[in-house]
Amino acid sequence: MKKIAIIERLENSGKDKPFNIVYYLDSSYRKIFDKLNILLISVISEKNIEEISNICDGLILTGSANDVYPKYYNEEPIEGKKYDKFDEYLLVKKCVEEFNKYNKPIFSTRARRGSKDARHSRGHSPGSSDAGR
Repeated sequence: MKKIAIIERLENSGKDKPFNIVYYLDSSYRKIFDKLNILLISVISEKNIEEISNICDGLILTGSANDVYPKYYNEEPIEGKKYDKFDEYLLVKKCVEEFNKYNKPIFSTRARRGSKDARHSRGHSPGSSDAGR
């Protein structure tokens, strides 16, 4: 049975801490991978990323409802724009680095139209700029 690591979407629910940060996965992923008999392994922490990358056959980046902070693609923050205080992309970056180390495939999707997320994982180089994609 294939094992695929998946980084769930992260959202600030607006609730009081510590219940304000919510991880979720669209049911379509579960349906697809159940049908394909692939085990999904959720990655929601920076702990054990090396172990997860060792046992998994690949990684899926599901995208996010949050904009990626511009420092990750060598751009300046948009003046006046508020960015979430949590750094969701740090987990993605660490997973991409670890899965690249083992030459494992990485697949990325977009969370919603107009979002800047996910395009940075193309070519497995978080930190390179591909603003036209």
